This record gives sequence, structure tokens and C-alpha cells, in this order.
Amino acid sequence: MALDIEPLQAPLGAMVRGWNPAKSLSEAERQTVSGALQQYLVLLFRGQPYVTDEQLIGFAHQFGDLLRGSAFLESARENPEILIVGNLVGEDGKPRGAGGAFNIDWHADYSYVDRVGKTSFLNAVELPRDPPRTYFVSQYHALETLPKETVEKLRGLRAFHSIAGYGGGVDSERLQADIERDRERGTERPPIPEA
Repeated sequence: MALDIEPLQAPLGAMVRGWNPAKSLSEAERQTVSGALQQYLVLLFRGQPYVTDEQLIGFAHQFGDLLRGSAFLESARENPEILIVGNLVGEDGKPRGAGGAFNIDWHADYSYVDRVGKTSFLNAVELPRDPPRTYFVSQYHALETLPKETVEKLRGLRAFHSIAGYGGGVDSERLQADIERDRERGTERPPIPEA
């Protein structure tokens, strides 16, 4: 089945159908997805079979090198390319991820690393019935709709990005406990980057 891409009735986004996670994309399909991502900024894949972690990593690798970002925010995982964001708690009573949507503020993924990823992949495994929800915004549109004077003022400024001490989703006590547990296991965590 060929990929079918249908624009959403929104300022950004398109629906993609026909993706088979068990197969690598052909070069033509990869180009189609890349072009649609540039045009629509957010792609929503629906109707495919369940996607395993390995399939998601393999799919994402077709678009470039992956950031192993989970090492900054939680204990080392089998697949450090995947950062679990969720509200579920494990049998040990500890959160199974980096927190849920209710405690993560507005953010741009990995803006605190020197070389920011060009794309983020979000695999929604379980969706809550009630808000909060995940929303996406076009920063291009935001810039284009600002008054010209504001844009000129902003162009000369620099921003400092860091998650050290960030309170919007990173439980600092839990993070410290995870770091200590990793140290006891002999697992080295990279220092939290700042950009």
C-alpha cells in the first residue's frame, strides 16, 4: 500500500496512512515523508499495526542520527533513544517515565543541546480521555505574525537553554534518586547539557 498524505483542517499537520512499521521505507517513501514534514510540520500516522520500540527507532534512523536523550532525564534504558513521557507508575511505586502531560510545561524538544534535533517522533501508546492534551504550534507562523518591530528586536538576542533545575516535569528528587541508583549500578550518566 502506498503512503497516503491528507492535510488536516488546521494551521499545520497532515494525516499519513499506509505506513507499515515492519518494513523500511523505500527511498521514494522516505522522500515523500520528508517533503510532507517540511510542508505540514506535524505528521500524524494512523491505521498501522502496533509499533515496537525497535521499529520506531529504525523508522526514525531513516531521517538522521538520533539523540540518546533519555540518559539526561531518567535512569539508563535499553533504548536510550526513547524517552518515556507518561503518567503510569511501576510496581515499585516510581513513575515509569519522565512525567506526564499534566506536569510538563510548554517546551521545544531538546532545545538545551548544542545540536538540536530537526525532528521529534512521538508514539502515543495510550491517550488520556480528559485534558491535558499534547498540542503543537508553528514557530514559523508565530514569527510571521509578530509585529515587525518585535521581530527586529528579537533577532539580536540570544537565549540560554537548560533543564538543570527545571520544575516543569522533571522531579528533581526522583532525578537525584535515579542518578544515585545509576551510580550504584555503575551506569554513567552524561552531564546535562546547556546551550
